[in-house]
Amino acid sequence: MTSVSSSADGDVEPQYLTVPAEIYMHLVRLQKAKAVLMLSMGGGQRYRSSLLQIDRQTGRMAIDEVVPLDGNNLLRHAPGLTMSAQSDAGPSYWQIPAGTLQGGVLDGLPCHWLPLPAEIRYMQRRRAFRASFLIGQAPPLAILDEDGAVVAEGEMLDVSEHGCRFMIKVGAPLEWAASRQRLQLRIEPQGLTAFEVAGEVRHAVELNRQEAFMIGIHFLQVEPAVSRRLSQLVVQVQRERRRQQLAMDLD
Repeated sequence: MTSVSSSADGDVEPQYLTVPAEIYMHLVRLQKAKAVLMLSMGGGQRYRSSLLQIDRQTGRMAIDEVVPLDGNNLLRHAPGLTMSAQSDAGPSYWQIPAGTLQGGVLDGLPCHWLPLPAEIRYMQRRRAFRASFLIGQAPPLAILDEDGAVVAEGEMLDVSEHGCRFMIKVGAPLEWAASRQRLQLRIEPQGLTAFEVAGEVRHAVELNRQEAFMIGIHFLQVEPAVSRRLSQLVVQVQRERRRQQLAMDLD
């Protein structure tokens, strides 16, 4: 996996994730991005690990043994831990209660099991709230050439009034991942009228094994009519998330 990013990602805005479905999806994105996890007991020493598995049914997740190795025993007896993760979209932080990190085995290799966080503080590098689409409900997105013809198709991962992230699954040329590259996009939300918007690449991740690109876009020169469409889309995503959470609470 390779990445290209711009230093001008916008203002850092804290978000507090407390809905279990949103926390789960956030952790899934960290796992897919192979984000480095950092664990701290409050002192100067920090330990590095990675997210191996998320078990939503049991409310637990598995992380790899930490480095340096002396931390594997120390962390299990810590009075409490702080965990953080860095991704292209910004850093995340959450707390691990004392006595909840337990040694275990996953796929024949040692690991640590710990509970899913009840809250994640997510420092978004953007000026507006960004809503993530539910699995299976991401709207199609197309990249257009100068004549308005479709040259590639993908799907959106999340959206705000100022930008979005999307996945181009196959055949994405490398030049599309260049920082500051300008793209013309057509978005086709479910139940809403399709619209076009111009954007500038702020960060991109190449997924070699999947032959795909994950690209972060900052929208440019958004007209009032398009701004209203983007606001409608953000509200639509938030409503779908609330409906999903309500259905989960009723089960």
